[in-house]
Amino acid sequence: MCGRYYVNQGIIGGMEADFPEIRGALSQLCADQFGNADIVPGMSVPVLYDSEGRTVCDLMSWGFPDSHEKGSLIINARSETLDKKPMFREALQHHRCIAPAAGFYEWTKEKEQVRYTWEAAPVIYLGAVFRMIQNVLRFVVITREANSSVRDVHGRMPLLFSRQDAFRWIEEGQNYSELLDQKLPHLDEHRVGGPQQLSLL
Repeated sequence: MCGRYYVNQGIIGGMEADFPEIRGALSQLCADQFGNADIVPGMSVPVLYDSEGRTVCDLMSWGFPDSHEKGSLIINARSETLDKKPMFREALQHHRCIAPAAGFYEWTKEKEQVRYTWEAAPVIYLGAVFRMIQNVLRFVVITREANSSVRDVHGRMPLLFSRQDAFRWIEEGQNYSELLDQKLPHLDEHRVGGPQQLSLL
């Protein structure tokens, strides 16, 4: 699963290099939204998506309201069942997006926090889908069965994209099926320590 990821000032330059068309909007939008911070469910964060053939950056809230449990959020969607669940099916077809991150966290059974980064990519793009719910744009992060770099800590990991595949993922009309099944990158593991409060990195 993916229950917390983090951003830092360093990824802004990487995003602007990957998607030059959002440079002006990104700087304005992210003046207060992008610092060195953990991103947790319910937060409103910058997300990229395609709008009429143009990549745009907008704020979205992480998580769909859970109709079965008041006050709870559904923050992840399994890639294997995305096209089978009404909550995600239309979003998969028409509302795909990416959430930029510097890395993400998991926890061991001993509650040790483990941070994952991708050395080859200064920005990690988390595959996601979004919907407008009660006039609020909301997204969920897609997860896959974990590869060998994460499997010993957790059985699931986010769907991750490089810049090229991130663009293909959000492009309207793109065949997304092969991107859902593509080989996930080998990640770098950093043992952070025991249970922590929200921290600045």
